[in-house]
Amino acid sequence: PSCRKESRVAAPTPVAAFGVGDEVYALWGHRWYPGVVDEVLEDGYEIAWDEEDASNEIPAARVRARVPVQPVPAPTNTPEPPAAPGTDASA
Repeated sequence: PSCRKESRVAAPTPVAAFGVGDEVYALWGHRWYPGVVDEVLEDGYEIAWDEEDASNEIPAARVRARVPVQPVPAPTNTPEPPAAPGTDASA
């Protein structure tokens, strides 16, 4: 028996909650696959796979959000317009 009052084991990572229709990645085997939550279960989700006509029950700890890719705006390297003749650009 342990006489420690506090556990030294790290607290479990909180699991995100998803709803039906949420786009997610689910860990199947050793790869993350894209899918959609088809059903919310007591301890996980029924995931409908994007690339197949199949679904599987996946534990909640093996499901993560599919973050939409945000396009990066192209840098704008437009030069300053030249100063009008007769004006002092250094002022």
